[in-house]
Amino acid sequence: MKKIVLLVGLVVGTCWGRVLPETLVVCQCQFYPLREQQRGYLGRYVDQPLFLDPDLPLDGAIADKSYLKTWNSFYGMADLETAQRLAKDYGLDGFSFFCLNWRDYMWTAIERSTVGDFLMVPNIQLNHTPIDAYSLTSFEKTLKSTRGYSFGGKKLIVSYWTENGNPPERLKEKLDAARAKVGDSFLYVPDLTSLCRCGEYDEDGNISPEHEARNRGTIRKYLRVADGIHVGATFNLQRVEHGRRVFHAKAYRKILETIRTVLAEPEFAGRKLLVPTALVSHENPTSQYHTPEQDGLRTLAQSLEIAVDAEPDGIVLPEWDEWNENTCFCPTLCNGMAVKRVMRPFLAKLRRQPLTPLAGDDTSVPNLIVSARKCVSPGGKFHVNVRNAPDGLRTGQVSVSVELLDEKGASVQSFAAQSLDETKSEDARFWAASEDLAVKARALQIRLVWTKDGARHVVEGFHPVEISPANAWCVKEVHQPIRELAPVDMNALAFAHGRVSGMLSCAEPLRYAMVLGDGRIQRIFGKSGDVRDRFTEDAEYAVFKVSPYNHDYSAFSRKDGPMSLSVRGVSSCEWLDCLGVTTGLSHEVTGFLPVSEPYFVRFPKADLATAELVADCPGYAVGAIPLKAASDFGAYILPGEKGASLTAARLRIQSRYPSLARTGEIAVDAALWADRPSMTY
Repeated sequence: MKKIVLLVGLVVGTCWGRVLPETLVVCQCQFYPLREQQRGYLGRYVDQPLFLDPDLPLDGAIADKSYLKTWNSFYGMADLETAQRLAKDYGLDGFSFFCLNWRDYMWTAIERSTVGDFLMVPNIQLNHTPIDAYSLTSFEKTLKSTRGYSFGGKKLIVSYWTENGNPPERLKEKLDAARAKVGDSFLYVPDLTSLCRCGEYDEDGNISPEHEARNRGTIRKYLRVADGIHVGATFNLQRVEHGRRVFHAKAYRKILETIRTVLAEPEFAGRKLLVPTALVSHENPTSQYHTPEQDGLRTLAQSLEIAVDAEPDGIVLPEWDEWNENTCFCPTLCNGMAVKRVMRPFLAKLRRQPLTPLAGDDTSVPNLIVSARKCVSPGGKFHVNVRNAPDGLRTGQVSVSVELLDEKGASVQSFAAQSLDETKSEDARFWAASEDLAVKARALQIRLVWTKDGARHVVEGFHPVEISPANAWCVKEVHQPIRELAPVDMNALAFAHGRVSGMLSCAEPLRYAMVLGDGRIQRIFGKSGDVRDRFTEDAEYAVFKVSPYNHDYSAFSRKDGPMSLSVRGVSSCEWLDCLGVTTGLSHEVTGFLPVSEPYFVRFPKADLATAELVADCPGYAVGAIPLKAASDFGAYILPGEKGASLTAARLRIQSRYPSLARTGEIAVDAALWADRPSMTY
């Protein structure tokens, strides 16, 4: 009998299985509101939300009537429900959100949402020792929430960066304190970032026996005090290929194999959860972050395939809407619905469901996605990627090739065709020497040719590729499914006297028309006659963006007297703050507290010669900026104290999104502002 028990134990110990009845797929959501101007939807970041609607109503009640205090991190109900519906359409089971006191209104919002069957899994980070009162309150709110996920009478909680200040014994103390407060009523799954020490894995994903033993020991220690393992730091896993940072898929597969092996041990089998992640990319556009590039959406496909193959209890995706790091799963101008298309076959496999084409798709066209960087410097690594996303209908082989054209449509370089299996998620890539292209074109157009059953088809209309004369700091790729290319008639557009003007028309309703300079939005055209965008330079008015820099919160939280910004030497003046609430102030903003969000100021151009921006902010910055000089040079900086400064910059792009057009035609008339000697529009 003892031998039989031992044999059963061995079988259990070598075969790990999912604990939850189904795999949950949720996406971290920062809940950055769609009208959050200070985070730079216009002009600061390299991608924009696709389904932005500035006319959606605000709802201060869900912020406990303190929405002015929380507006800079606030969703209205309509915004939240729009995001939830989009995520459900992607196939996600819900969102996960960071429980922080300045997002407390989200607990109320998620309960009021009319979007049913959509989970909200809390992410509680235990940053304080001992556990702080707010974290304990978050555990209580988790149990009260009707939108959480329950298993065995316990609510699921995930965490992020758990090991930072939480060795196993300290984590146990905090979880014991939480259980003393709310009972044994939750499942807490910590994130082990130390498993993703990229430098410890070789090219094949192998790791030394010593490091492997250490990792298994770490996993066991946390499993003994918590309810599973989350792997959230997959963005640390990278390797170099063709001089570029790409996702280290083999290392990630090794990490999940290690965790599964430990979870299968008799001590943990059948009781502990596995929650990996998958990512699109994790690129900070202002620093060319040290993490993997999108790699033609190969990062997403590889990481999702590995996570799905592990048959885990849950998959937490980072993040739905973090613009400053380009982690976005949500629909964006640069991604379109490409992320959704890549995800669908993997989620269908995970749930053992049949894969069907997206509603409205023209299935006579392959489900191909063309990806390329928006800009590249001569000598930079450049490729065009063509990915097939299976749709459950199309089968067989499709031949794809790419041709690069110059600004006038002349061929610059063509590539030999490659074959793709339409039943598989796979890609073809076409490498080009950017240093050779730089002497042939300032901007490249992409032409895709696909052939099947002897019929040849040509697809054009993709985002241009700027050959940047200097460092191309923007490493963001544009991903364009050919089934989503809109049949927009742009023949009426004219370029003359430094302006672009004309009419865009389409058989489908248009939300906006945009003029982009080097991939950055310069002007947006929406509803005809909309006056929302008053704070944009025109023939009559000058507009400046006034931005504090390098402020010291502690120095200004104890200010002795009122601070103010004012404009003197003008006949009239209007101010607008980044939240859109302080408008119509004449000449002066009072009670000014230097924070990172900008102000905008507007006055007649006829007054430029005498106009001055006056800062009276003791302890931060005191002095004046001649706005004529700021206009001539583009920007003017007033040095402040302790390394701080105040900048007045000529605002030649918009400070606001206009209202949606929702029409078949949009008129365009915009000045082309060149920031460099040559630009691509």
